[in-house]
Amino acid sequence: MPDIVHQVGIEADPEKVFHAIATVDGLKGWWTDNIVGDSKVGLAMEFRFPNTGPVMEVLELTSPKFIKWKCTDCIEEWIGTELTFEIEKHDDDLTKVKFAQRGWREETPLYAHCNLKWGMFMLSLKEYIETGQGRAFPNDIKIDRDR
Repeated sequence: MPDIVHQVGIEADPEKVFHAIATVDGLKGWWTDNIVGDSKVGLAMEFRFPNTGPVMEVLELTSPKFIKWKCTDCIEEWIGTELTFEIEKHDDDLTKVKFAQRGWREETPLYAHCNLKWGMFMLSLKEYIETGQGRAFPNDIKIDRDR
C-alpha cells in the first residue's frame, strides 16, 4: 500500500506546533476554515472543503509529540486511512513535523492530488506557525480547476 509522507521544519517550540495541529482553532489556520466537532480522543471532527470532506476520529493526542486520526467517512479512497503527526524538537529553535497518511489501497489520480495538497498544507502549517498567516482552504493554492 502506498503512503503519503512529508516532513517540514518549523521555527517554533513543540508545544506551539502541537496546538496548531491538535486544536480546532489551530487547524482552521492552516488546513480548512470549516471544521465541525471537537479535537478530543474518541470524538470526531468533520473537515469541510466547502461542504464535503473527511470525518476524522481522534485516536491519540500525546502532547507535544504525537497526533493520530482515522478517517471514518469520506470518499472511498480515504476511508480507513490513518493520519499521524510526529512532532520532534530538533534544536533550540527548530521543530520537525513528520506527517503521514497511511493505508491508501493504490496510487490513483486522487492519491497523487492529495499527496501534492498535503505537501502544500504542510507548508501552510509552517507559514501559519511562523508568521500567523497560513493558506487554509478556501485560500489554499488550487492545483486543479476546482480544488
